[in-house]
Amino acid sequence: MFKDIFSVFLTLIGFVYYSIFKKTPNIFYQSYVRAYCYTNGWISKFLSKIISLMEKKKNDFDYIESEYFVEGFDYSKIQSSLKIDGYHVFDNKLNENFLQNILDFVEKNECYFFDDNGNKKFGKYKKDKNYLSSKFSYDESKIFNLKEINKLIFDPCIIKICENYFQSSVYLSNVDMWWTPVRNKTSLNTEIANRSAQFFHFDLDRIKWLKFFIYLTDTTLEDGPHEYIQGTNKVLGKNKNLLKKGYKRIDEKEIYSCYESSFIKKLLGKKGTIFVGDTSCFHRGFPPIKNDRLLLVLEYSNSLFGGNYSKIKSNQNLNFDSRLKIKNKVIFE
Repeated sequence: MFKDIFSVFLTLIGFVYYSIFKKTPNIFYQSYVRAYCYTNGWISKFLSKIISLMEKKKNDFDYIESEYFVEGFDYSKIQSSLKIDGYHVFDNKLNENFLQNILDFVEKNECYFFDDNGNKKFGKYKKDKNYLSSKFSYDESKIFNLKEINKLIFDPCIIKICENYFQSSVYLSNVDMWWTPVRNKTSLNTEIANRSAQFFHFDLDRIKWLKFFIYLTDTTLEDGPHEYIQGTNKVLGKNKNLLKKGYKRIDEKEIYSCYESSFIKKLLGKKGTIFVGDTSCFHRGFPPIKNDRLLLVLEYSNSLFGGNYSKIKSNQNLNFDSRLKIKNKVIFE
């Protein structure tokens, strides 16, 4: 109990340290993780309130021109879905030209992956019955510099959704894209070694964040859909017994025993489907059993306090409207 209470005070000290030096020493990050589990999310809500007072959102307009989203967005509906359910699926789908350019990219570029012994390796992704890993990722800077993805990252509708949810400025905190192959070998050991996400978990790299997921291949029940435990993003929304395990991967049997089936949602969609989620919810990528899945993820947060991150090297000349000012981790070269 003393360690738990102390972790709350240490987290607050760490937040002040970050506010001054823009760095999060690991001791403060680990204290935040412990404090989050102890308070069942209250520490995150408290720090987010402070951030919203320090960095008020800039935008206050109903519609801004977007290349990817149609006019007439109901932002209040999206906000409500995120607060209540933890996710929102958009009616919009990305067009064939966008998808084809991504597929051209993946055919030309190498992946990196971690094998079943946790060793990092490189190679081009190809369909293979003897996969060496459950996750094959692409270099973050290369993804960022792909023109179509870069435009999507700074899409004004996405930025406004984030600002509404955070009630503060927006940071770009991660860009990722990976293949999840059909693979019989799925265990907690391989999950940890491969750094995949096929066991239930909640994310906690930042204080408050949203992830925009884009299915780049058709995703049915057999193709590894995203699986959400609805509403577990709320403060006090997680089962206390599960939180006592700490920031750990959890077997599906434990999750299913704690939550009614009506709260367990598998998000299906054709390629080009976009959904946004607060992944402080319990969630996972359901292991595909028929077709390999390709997924793009864009993560935005209200602060970069938290886990370590690498800088993105950009070769883009970005000049976006000052109303959409986004604080991000990018190095412009």
